[in-house]
Amino acid sequence: MKKQLVTAFLLTTSVATFTESYAADATASPQSTRTERLAALKAKAAERQRAIEERTAAIEASARSIADDRQQIAVDTDSLEKNLGAIDEGTASLEEISEKGKMAISEHARAFNDIKDSTKKMLESTNEILKTLDETIENKRSELDAAILAGADDIEKRQAELQQLEETRSSITGQVDNLINFVKLITNVLKSTT
Repeated sequence: MKKQLVTAFLLTTSVATFTESYAADATASPQSTRTERLAALKAKAAERQRAIEERTAAIEASARSIADDRQQIAVDTDSLEKNLGAIDEGTASLEEISEKGKMAISEHARAFNDIKDSTKKMLESTNEILKTLDETIENKRSELDAAILAGADDIEKRQAELQQLEETRSSITGQVDNLINFVKLITNVLKSTT
């Protein structure tokens, strides 16, 4: 019912806008009116294109930041695994084993703190990406609805673009969930070795 009311409202608004435009065209010079409207449409399209390019640049910058953070996490994780391996080694005396364990615990505690810091930065970058994606998806939905009402020829293309954006958002969210689970696992390992 709500969808029908919204559709009816949009149709009514479109008809009213068309009527006003037609009335304005009837009183103004046809060539002048068409030229002005064409210029306005071109300006609006250029502005929308600039906004999309800015959003795309922001997403790419954030994606590069996330890639750097993930690489740093991989380095820290490798260091942590080596330190945990040192804890398991023990062919010397109890005193030597104890000393190795203390040093390894101290080192992998530092590595864990580095992982937490890198994870925090990555989550901040991811939140910025998701915010930008949400805005872009909402704009694409609005443009798709308007295109459907106008009977545009590129509706399928618009739908595909919207679906791709939604899949990208879902993929990023899944990666964030995996990262959070990984940090929880490392926390449990740290507790079990201290």
